[in-house]
Amino acid sequence: MARSLRTVAGDETIHYMSPRKMRVKPKPKIQPPLTPMIDIVFQLLLFFLLATEFRQDEGVIVATLPEKGEGRDEAVKTKDIIVSLRPVGMRGVAYFISDENVSSVSDPNSRPEHRGAAAELLKRLEERRDQYKLDVKDSLVIIKPAVDVRWQYIVEAFNQAVRAKFEKIAFAPG
Repeated sequence: MARSLRTVAGDETIHYMSPRKMRVKPKPKIQPPLTPMIDIVFQLLLFFLLATEFRQDEGVIVATLPEKGEGRDEAVKTKDIIVSLRPVGMRGVAYFISDENVSSVSDPNSRPEHRGAAAELLKRLEERRDQYKLDVKDSLVIIKPAVDVRWQYIVEAFNQAVRAKFEKIAFAPG
């Protein structure tokens, strides 16, 4: 029988501990190394900050209207097409090309009617282009919305001018 080196205070008896137990060292607590993990997190953060591409929202047109009194009112050429937008009712719009009524939308919630008005505007723009044999690269389409016209109709007029293949499109205060 092996004697133990272990002693108990106030106890004179001999306690036995096997040699194998005496050889076993206490297990160290496992702690993952945090420094490399923090380095990797900061590298990923830096990568995403540098690689992120901030885009503008889709459907947003960056444009600023000229101040009152500025613009091309005096110098409007015959090859320029002026598209005016005037309010109809509380939320509707009427499209005019050189003060000739093209079409109007009285209820903005009726989408098929709005598409019909926009299609009519497109048709009239194409007719003007073909009738006067306008060069789409040199001709200017000026969109002049009234102050209280909803933005969706201004964008729709812009889209129809683009669909009619005009390359120079400007905004002017109405």
